[in-house]
Amino acid sequence: MREQNQSGPTELTGNHYLFLPDVRTDDAALGSVTALHRGLGGVLAWHGGEEPLLRPVIREDGAPLDLGRLRWERLDRWLPRFQAAGPRGLGVTGTVCAPGAWGGEVRGAVYLLELDNQAHQDREMEVCLDVRWVEARLGVQHDRALDLPRRLLRHVEGGALVLEVGSGAGGGAALALAGPAGTSFLVDGAELAAGQERSATGGQALAGSLSVPVRVRARARVSVAFHLAVAPERDGAAAGTRRLRRIGAAELVRHARLELTSLLRAPRQGEWAGVLNRNLLLAYYGTVARALDDDRPYLVAGRDPGAGPSGVFTERDGLLWTLPAISLLDAPLAREAMLSALELHAQRAGQGVRYMDGGLLAPGLSTASAALWPVAIERYARDTGDTSLFEDPLVQELLRDLDGMLAARLHPEIFLAGTETLLSGQEADHPFAILDNALLAAAADAMDRLRRPTEGEPPARLHGAGEEIRAAVWQHGTVPVAGEAVLASSVDLEGAAAVYDDPDASLALLPELGFCDPEDPVWSASMAFLRGADYELWSEAGPVAALARRDRPAEGRLAAVCADLLGPRRAEALRALAALRAPDGFAREAYDPATGELVGSPRPALAGLLGWTLARVLGEKPPGGSASG
Repeated sequence: MREQNQSGPTELTGNHYLFLPDVRTDDAALGSVTALHRGLGGVLAWHGGEEPLLRPVIREDGAPLDLGRLRWERLDRWLPRFQAAGPRGLGVTGTVCAPGAWGGEVRGAVYLLELDNQAHQDREMEVCLDVRWVEARLGVQHDRALDLPRRLLRHVEGGALVLEVGSGAGGGAALALAGPAGTSFLVDGAELAAGQERSATGGQALAGSLSVPVRVRARARVSVAFHLAVAPERDGAAAGTRRLRRIGAAELVRHARLELTSLLRAPRQGEWAGVLNRNLLLAYYGTVARALDDDRPYLVAGRDPGAGPSGVFTERDGLLWTLPAISLLDAPLAREAMLSALELHAQRAGQGVRYMDGGLLAPGLSTASAALWPVAIERYARDTGDTSLFEDPLVQELLRDLDGMLAARLHPEIFLAGTETLLSGQEADHPFAILDNALLAAAADAMDRLRRPTEGEPPARLHGAGEEIRAAVWQHGTVPVAGEAVLASSVDLEGAAAVYDDPDASLALLPELGFCDPEDPVWSASMAFLRGADYELWSEAGPVAALARRDRPAEGRLAAVCADLLGPRRAEALRALAALRAPDGFAREAYDPATGELVGSPRPALAGLLGWTLARVLGEKPPGGSASG
């Protein structure tokens, strides 16, 4: 998974407002545009169906030019740019840029096309952005088409073509498209007048085009920029394109590159710079999204409705996988995201998958997920040097609630807590899961350090319980295997136990979570067994060693490689990571051990896990703090 100088069938990019998950490398079209929407409760996508939503086309004498094979690069690891050689000495460069760091005043993107005429005569051309809008889709746990009215209209002020969905009253959104002065807005080959609109329902396509006539003088270059902006309704979206035009495409790209330069890391082993930065940026922009209708940040699983869970929250994705990566890049944003998550999700800590606004989507009590909160808060402070979060009333209220909730899950006689689901969301074989109780011990320790009791407040029920829980795990959570005691994955305290290592929440994480020393003999014996020939879900038969899930025994899981990066198997994990292949360099959940090919779609939360674990291995330090640990 070292950096590769090639592109797959698609690229992606975006900022915290707008995301472009499907930049197609064959024709430079945009398959969809997405934005988080609080009112709709998920990730909204303007989608073109089987055809792309937006396609750049250059026409000469009324006919589209064949640009041949597009050669792609990634500016600062994140901005897709292509170059092409058209007929008769025409060079074309296209840059897709969704700039950030403008304090909320830029909620969009720019598609910049540069034409370089190397011929000896002037040329008259049209630079077009063709639109084909088939449906609006909503991504939550899965994605689906929205049964809402869609309108394609020219804004009354004349300067933007707007793709508006819904009513605009809590359940609407608009994507506006604008070109430079002199742009024609065409529908069915005729100019669409200001204020005119077309409407559609179901899968009926709405089609149009932005067309810009240009004269490209001999041996000269011209630039044409199309701006995209999102808002809850048409007026705000159109105003967004006007703001983008005033700033100017060149300045937007320059500013975006400056922001990216401030985020990029320079590891000591430079050959890993591409994978490290690509995944940190995917986590940074792909999991922290500002909703277009309320402007606040949300921690979500992803921003591509077609690539799995998107507009949902779980503690594993948000607190364990994503937040350390955000803290590494941008401490103020990490703080804002943490506070937002506390406000929205802490009252249902550990209760399953939640909607972006905190409502319960898929119930499933997880002790580990609840215990992650104090562990994540303390880790944030350690990574960023910001301890002021401890004094926040939301944090202190959470700690009091967690103390009662987690203490209530303890066995009446043994310091072990029960759970329904594992941290990965799979069902536990037995009520008392070892990783959950390891996290509970770490949480009890963290709560002792974080709590600020008020005068007269009774002692915490879990005060000093960390060591008791550890002792109970060592006493009741091990089983004999080949003459050695190894950690079970779960037990029932009546003699039954399951030996299993969930690759998406591996026991390899125990030292990282503060449960034990990496030299502990029982943990070391457990890892030797779980990464050895006698464990049926571990394989070294192919080029890449693999830890599999029980329901997918033929696949290796990337999360397990990341977990091994943090322990004594670091060298082996680095070799496995180097052998994995993905043209775009992004993390995916699974891989084929026989080929090393990562399969599926990029997963932003998992990219966060890969980014910060790899940063740890390569000696990276978060800004303003010490190496996280």
